Amino acid sequence: MGPSEEARRLLAALQQSHAAWLREEAWACKSGCAACCTRSVHITGLEGREILRYLREAGRSLEQVEAFQEAAAARPQNGPLTTNHFARLCLAGLEPPAEPESPWDFQPCPFLTEDLCSIYPVRPMMCRAFVSKRTCQEAGSAEVPPLVLTTNTLFLQLVEHLAAGEAWGNMLTILASLQDPEYGDVGLSRAEEIPGFLIPPEEEEAVAALWKGLAEARVGDKSLLGSILRERG
Repeated sequence: MGPSEEARRLLAALQQSHAAWLREEAWACKSGCAACCTRSVHITGLEGREILRYLREAGRSLEQVEAFQEAAAARPQNGPLTTNHFARLCLAGLEPPAEPESPWDFQPCPFLTEDLCSIYPVRPMMCRAFVSKRTCQEAGSAEVPPLVLTTNTLFLQLVEHLAAGEAWGNMLTILASLQDPEYGDVGLSRAEEIPGFLIPPEEEEAVAALWKGLAEARVGDKSLLGSILRERG
């Protein structure tokens, strides 16, 4: 089994563990709720390849190609700060660089079809992390418990670690770059390995339980967590 196939298996297992963790809470999110489904999603190249593979295997033409190209043409010269890069700066006591004035693009995701995600089985981890205790469209914003924000960040760090060295950035820009090498990787960053985690003291016990679950989860005859860390180490 090649490294890319192993990474795919580990990514799928990590997504399953994340879904199981979220099922411990009651969420307002339901089918057809798409207020958070915008173009402001950051992914790894690993996740981007899974999306393109899913579309090809489903026999779908890439009708979103214009959106990919549009995003590639409008991308900034400097890539965004990755989750692990942000953690590295914070752990070193350094201030992250200032964000652009308008880093978010709230246009609907081009993968939305009648308010349903058309790539739901392979949606990126950042999309999976969008949960709320109240209906965003009615309330105007999401309500997410602090512990869930912490654990979502931990999962995002693990996905990035698994894809360390690959492109990391806006979903549509990643897809444009993967689909057509002509677009290159300008406007994209590189996924980094985990430098450590930002866990408030009051959440350490709950996060330790999650960590234990990831270590005990199996992919074949190996630990999920151990396999992810060894995959990059």
